Amino acid sequence: MNKDLIIIGAGGHARVVASAAIAMGKNIRGFLDEEYKNLTDENLPACLLGGVTEASIYAVNDQVEFVIGVGNNKMRQQIAEKYHELPWATVVHPFSFVDPSVCIGAGTVIFAGSVIQPGVVLGRHVVINTQASVDHDGVLEDLVQLAPGVNLSGNVFCREGVFLGTGVKVIQGLTIGSWSVVGAGAVVIRDLAASGVYAGVPARRLK
Repeated sequence: MNKDLIIIGAGGHARVVASAAIAMGKNIRGFLDEEYKNLTDENLPACLLGGVTEASIYAVNDQVEFVIGVGNNKMRQQIAEKYHELPWATVVHPFSFVDPSVCIGAGTVIFAGSVIQPGVVLGRHVVINTQASVDHDGVLEDLVQLAPGVNLSGNVFCREGVFLGTGVKVIQGLTIGSWSVVGAGAVVIRDLAASGVYAGVPARRLK
């Protein structure tokens, strides 16, 4: 049964999630956002239903499932933890390539043009943005986000909450520490420690 989808968030990232969901044939029931009273739904493909706190009201209906349409990793973590009991959907744009062997966690979204190769494991609430690629046997733990155009070579391990900016490239076999941030265009040639901010070619720690 193809359940209706409710998207948490109503900004630009949420619209991209909605676009991918519609492309795969899902019906968007609507959007939940804490700022809904200050927003307009004229640019959204479905109506604003209310604030995020109303998610539990809709969750009693077994005809709906949810996905987080918020780009900020920390905010996504807070929502995922607070509403962990919600039925989370996965959204995979049909114009992406995902090998059948790939394991995809609940709440994960994969956008158009992405390539996910054999043996990859994606955790919960991962975001694979437009034209990002993950080569064979990579592991992306919960809440990792790859911005558009990121390229991970084989056997790369991104621990929880990692954010890789637009166009980042990571050579094979490396580990990116939890909640690290790597700036746009960086090239990662060695393991990165947890919670650091990195940039440059090759990537170096800024703080």
